Amino acid sequence: MNAVSFFLCFSLAAANILNSPIHSTSLVQSQANFTTRFFQEVIESYGKHHNIVVSPLSVYMALAMLRVGAAKRTKLQIDQTMALPNDDDVGTKLSNFAHLLFRENTTVVIKSKIWQQKYFCFTQCRKFTTDVEKNFHASLGEVNFVVNPKEAAYVINRWVYVASRGRIEKLVDETVIRRTTRFVLTNMIYFKANWENVFIGKATKKRKFKYLNEGKIVSKYVDTMYINAKFRYTLGFDADYSLLELPYTNKNFAMIIILPRTVTDISKVEKSMNLTKLNFMINRLQSRPKTVVDVFMPKFCVSTGTSLDDVLKAMGLKDVFQPSLADLSKISGFKGMHVSNVRHEAFIKVTEHGTEAAGGTSITTGDLSLPDDFRINRPFMFLIRHAPTNSVVFIGKILDPTIQNCRNS
Repeated sequence: MNAVSFFLCFSLAAANILNSPIHSTSLVQSQANFTTRFFQEVIESYGKHHNIVVSPLSVYMALAMLRVGAAKRTKLQIDQTMALPNDDDVGTKLSNFAHLLFRENTTVVIKSKIWQQKYFCFTQCRKFTTDVEKNFHASLGEVNFVVNPKEAAYVINRWVYVASRGRIEKLVDETVIRRTTRFVLTNMIYFKANWENVFIGKATKKRKFKYLNEGKIVSKYVDTMYINAKFRYTLGFDADYSLLELPYTNKNFAMIIILPRTVTDISKVEKSMNLTKLNFMINRLQSRPKTVVDVFMPKFCVSTGTSLDDVLKAMGLKDVFQPSLADLSKISGFKGMHVSNVRHEAFIKVTEHGTEAAGGTSITTGDLSLPDDFRINRPFMFLIRHAPTNSVVFIGKILDPTIQNCRNS
């Protein structure tokens, strides 16, 4: 059986962003719904006891590309996994969304490329590659998976490395690229932005951070940044967490900190995350005026690499992994192609100056009184939001900021 491989990585760079209209409301809700479901499944399968960062937008767009080649029940399962609206025009909406991001090329540097087996693509798959090129601004390249799969993997990884500014070193595993691979679809986005209010470098000190260690609350001293400035902050749903918005110089982007009330509440808050709560958080923050507050925030650097096969299966995407059930006939004109592996790589680094992040996905084949400071001194969640599209670009949690497992940090 032929395996079709798709690889997606995103990179965002700091600069002025164009004012663009928000895309379809139904697609906004689709992305938000996908984000919360995806994050909960990742936590369940991987992140209960780890620092974690993922890019739900990366995975969402990877599935959108895969959807171009899917038919019948396989396509229906992709739509259900992505929480897409039951709309005949949803393909156009996804394309418009991709174009919106691409046009913002002064800030969002998006590079996409379809890698295909030499001499394989004839009539049917040319329509697939043309549609992906048109809808996702992809270019086309040829490699020889059949003759030298290792060299093909090297060529793709080199392209990914350059496109991600060196933050994604090895998205494609040599063992995943086989002689039966016919397509690899790559997309790269890189994010780097400065804070609107830069933390004072000299004010960074070792401060106490509480966390759980084998069920017991302990503490350690971690590098903690400080700033006194105006921010939007408020109490969250049922006052079981607090919210803080940290805008970047590009005001279309902001980091939102979700700080549980106690050290032990992180599990409760992450498990209760859903579409309603996410919308509540964003709307609640946007309705608040900016207030002077002392912010204490740990520096952190996290990278995550994990298989998403079980995550996506739990979300309803099952047939595409089965050679006998997968229907990717809109790629080649016949059934038999299937997805053999889905892998996600993500990276984030937060310092006094701002944030750098990258994410990649590979698919093979009434307020209570508020305090006057915001001390992030216990496990917390974070997300980076793109306001024009209301998209969550990255989401994650920090249990222990001293665990610095970033590559190339």
